[in-house]
Amino acid sequence: MIFWTRYTPIDESSDAEIQYRIAKVPHNNGKNLKDDAYFAWLLTRNDVRFGNVLAKAENDWAIKLDLTGLKPGTTYVYAFTDGTTTSAVGKTRTPPKDGNPLRSLKFAMFSCANYPFGYFHAYDIASTIEDLDFWYHAGDYIFIYEFHDDNCSDTRCPEPLEDAYTLEHYRQRYGSYHLDEALQNLRRSAPLISTWDDHETANDAHTTGAQNHNPGTQGSWSDRVRAAKQAYLEWMPFRMEMGPSADGLISQKFEYGDLMTFVTVDTRIPARSEEPASLEDRTAPLLRFEPAYDNVDVEAYDKAPLLPVFEAIADDLKAFQKDESYTMIGQNKVDFIAESFRQSSNSGKPWQVIGDQTMMAEFITPCLANFYSYFPTSPPELQPAVQQIMNGILSIPSVDTPESLNAFILRAACAMSITETPYGFGDWNGYSVERKKVLEVLKQNASNPIVLFGDSHDSWVQQMDLDGRLDGESIAINIGGPAVSSRGVGDQLQPLMLALKGLLDQNGFPTDLLGIDVPYLMGVISSQIEATNPTIEFSNIHNKGFVAITLTHDEAVFEHIGISQETLGTDYEDARAENSDGLTADYFCMASHITKAGQPGSLSEVSCGTTMFMNERPGYWGTTFDPEFKTKGRYGD
Repeated sequence: MIFWTRYTPIDESSDAEIQYRIAKVPHNNGKNLKDDAYFAWLLTRNDVRFGNVLAKAENDWAIKLDLTGLKPGTTYVYAFTDGTTTSAVGKTRTPPKDGNPLRSLKFAMFSCANYPFGYFHAYDIASTIEDLDFWYHAGDYIFIYEFHDDNCSDTRCPEPLEDAYTLEHYRQRYGSYHLDEALQNLRRSAPLISTWDDHETANDAHTTGAQNHNPGTQGSWSDRVRAAKQAYLEWMPFRMEMGPSADGLISQKFEYGDLMTFVTVDTRIPARSEEPASLEDRTAPLLRFEPAYDNVDVEAYDKAPLLPVFEAIADDLKAFQKDESYTMIGQNKVDFIAESFRQSSNSGKPWQVIGDQTMMAEFITPCLANFYSYFPTSPPELQPAVQQIMNGILSIPSVDTPESLNAFILRAACAMSITETPYGFGDWNGYSVERKKVLEVLKQNASNPIVLFGDSHDSWVQQMDLDGRLDGESIAINIGGPAVSSRGVGDQLQPLMLALKGLLDQNGFPTDLLGIDVPYLMGVISSQIEATNPTIEFSNIHNKGFVAITLTHDEAVFEHIGISQETLGTDYEDARAENSDGLTADYFCMASHITKAGQPGSLSEVSCGTTMFMNERPGYWGTTFDPEFKTKGRYGD
């Protein structure tokens, strides 16, 4: 078990000796978990386990204890001291011994926390989940971008302001993030399993470079990766001996009793093929459909002469998708998943879970040309107005204005939808040959496979057949979590939805009275996304948050927990004050879905309510005690 903290020295010229204290929380003492004095007592008892460790400048003063001999399936509290000051108190829980009976397991999934784009309320809320066993971060724990007045506020602006590419840059960025009180609350509430995506190194990172890496000004790619890995190892719960150049840095396997096997693999650095230059940006596939620039009649796209032109563009894009030489994880990681899940399934565990980074199921771009048909609850008389306004937007001539660019993107999306072209190729949609290999491994070796992912910044619940589609039998489910704060598809479309809302008001349809607000319009787009993609059971492109997951031997429950856009921009003190219980910001359950054990790939929607939250803040967050406790307890590591 890894125990982590970071020391801030007064004197940086020499190492600092730090004492750690770890105390077991007695079973069935839940009533004391909200009592500050109880934790102070635990950490000063004579049977507390303690020892000394050095904080060193060479590790950015990060302290990581890899302790053995802890009792499986047990809750512990811990703290650190230099003899004068003490750290905050943390709580963790060891996993049960592999194969031991385990009735249920609760964990939460997060991804994509862009510091200036909003407060990390998702972390704060999840830190109050009752009996949280661990939390999983699917990547983009930090964002390495340059920040300035256009994308950074005075109160939410991390260090350094420039694009992070040196070891000192990465360390500063992690340091800024960990000043956030919500992130601190979650990190001291439960153990963390993490993997990285691209923004821990550079945007759209791959084996030999990245979309925003400039060797001329930022040095070699290998040096940048080495710096990013070292900072990641210092600040995240990984064993330091894995080394900054270790292949498969993020390849991990966790066994939870007789219930679950959880694996992660690195989809970025060791084996990811570089995408063609025409695809290295998310919007690049859209921009390839150039005939949509001048041809504003979308109704003509599915017939000659435009259809063959669009099909040729789509075929060219899909050539990369079907190229057997392009890999995301490599054959050795495919074999690692296969062997891990074969052993798990043979041992009788019902759940085999991949902690992935990006969407695995197919995702085809929707066309918004028939926007009104997805307004199921609106007044019938609204249909002509909505359709007329959308037709007007789609037919805006291509000139050098933001409005015309948006119109072109919407038309290009229709061309992509007609030709069944994926929205992006940076996820598994761009590596369909290897995706099929992984899905075949899941079908052959897993009892009930689940693939978790982040990256897209929005919420998804999907089913997959062997091709990542749903033309055949569903063999696995793909659960996508919303961003903690990063902007997604809905944020990109919000200006269009606001314009549509304003035009409806101008045409005599009072949208506020009709209940047509931005969340409603985002729901309309989600309906169109789901209609275009049979794989998608549920989507939400408007709210940030996280996914709360509960596993039993009979079923797995996935509850997407959301916060409003208004809450995202509200600081912690005000957001908590606005909530009735004053504990965290307000939140809600977007949707709840289950998959049944023994029915791989099954999926159905159920009522929310499986995830239970505390009604008052945990006592150990406020625990203080005398740091002069060095002679008490049981010494040893």
